[in-house]
Amino acid sequence: MANLNMIASIRLVIIPGGYKVSMKLILPLLLLAIALVFSPAYCAESQPTKVENVSDRFIPSGHMGDIGDISLNEHSANNPYSGPECIEILYSADVSSGAGWAGIYWQYPRNNWGDYPGWKDVFTGAKRLTFWARGVNGEEAAEFKMGGISGTNSDSVRPAKTTGVLTLSKDWKQYSIDLTGEDLSHVIGGFCWVTNKMGNPSGCTIYLDDIRYEW
Repeated sequence: MANLNMIASIRLVIIPGGYKVSMKLILPLLLLAIALVFSPAYCAESQPTKVENVSDRFIPSGHMGDIGDISLNEHSANNPYSGPECIEILYSADVSSGAGWAGIYWQYPRNNWGDYPGWKDVFTGAKRLTFWARGVNGEEAAEFKMGGISGTNSDSVRPAKTTGVLTLSKDWKQYSIDLTGEDLSHVIGGFCWVTNKMGNPSGCTIYLDDIRYEW
């Protein structure tokens, strides 16, 4: 639609009030407008040159806080954003361990809290971490982040890069964490979800899809 609008606006500038102009004059301008719209520079921001899916590199093993309040389904067929499945997380807000909050780290290797090396130089140069998220009802509060795990083998990104607390919609929406200029030479915690009872007094159900690093 944007391409057609651009072409239409050129016609209006060239033919105000319905004056006739030779197509020999109009055609080169139209071709130039189309070339600019479809040029690599125009599309660079929306078309990553490389991607790494979090699910291919990390395991959602790092349950935190009130772990008994979390139910994780990595193969939900409930209205995924793309493909046949998405991730479903149920948070009951029962405060089963007295923490008042809960979360999950996607780690490499499994259950790695800095005791073992993570991925080295795999994510160097990535520009952003993107993902799609929605809530079952809308208004669910959640925070998402990457990095931040400390230990003998710490994440090279510390403190964690975070979205801050988000309020989700019941419709799919894409979110992004800017990684420009970050040291991604060693990554253990590739992705993280956190929520709490204060933000979701009655608990919540959220869905995630297409979590990936982009270059």
